[in-house]
Amino acid sequence: GEILYWISENLEECELSEYAQTAILATRDYELVKEAFLNSRTAKRLTELGYREDIELSVMRNITDNVAIYQDNELTLYI
Repeated sequence: GEILYWISENLEECELSEYAQTAILATRDYELVKEAFLNSRTAKRLTELGYREDIELSVMRNITDNVAIYQDNELTLYI
């Protein structure tokens, strides 16, 4: 949803499916999304396994300006 939001904001014309629109709406309230994610069964299990810091990192938004492109089994930094 977050990626779709930024794509749609930066394209002059962008037609989104109702599923894409729903995904975007679901990401607009960061604290609500974060809370739901951290309280999920998967996050609780990963916390039990000692991965709490990884979970918190995965919920963070816009922490880098770098974007990687995956093509031909290789990641390349997009500048």
